[in-house]
Amino acid sequence: VGLLSRNVYISGTEDSTTSQYGAHVMLHGTTEEGMIARIEFAEFSLCGQGKVVDRHCLLFKQNGDLDGSYVRGNSLHDSFSSLVVVQESGNLPIVNNVGFKSRSHGIYLETGGEMGNTIENNLIASTEPSWYVLELPTSFLLKHPFNVLKGNRAAGSAAYGIQFLLPDK
Repeated sequence: VGLLSRNVYISGTEDSTTSQYGAHVMLHGTTEEGMIARIEFAEFSLCGQGKVVDRHCLLFKQNGDLDGSYVRGNSLHDSFSSLVVVQESGNLPIVNNVGFKSRSHGIYLETGGEMGNTIENNLIASTEPSWYVLELPTSFLLKHPFNVLKGNRAAGSAAYGIQFLLPDK
């Protein structure tokens, strides 16, 4: 059982369903610049922008070491893009989240430069194909082996529950 409702609610509009242009949160900056993100017990709905590159529900973009930050206990559902994406960032705990009905990947460590992240006790269900993603949709997609993946659950993925791809580097 995965509870989708939370008290803090971040959502696209009613028009998002037809336009596939929903809410998104992008975190860009480093801890050296003072960026710490503690995203906890929030609900993201009608999120992501399926026709725009890098507009996922929740995107950590080129942050480097994210020590002190976390994504914990959130609900992400009815997405037009991937749920949680980490690009060129490390040491981020992604723990106890519930993801449901995303077009594209659930939790995605994108480039192969992501190391030291912990993906633990998450539930990702019902990933669906999207016209703009080359890879088949996956609940959990990691491109570097130096990350911790444990206690997660995947159900109803259009392709794979968990997929490991080696980086192109």
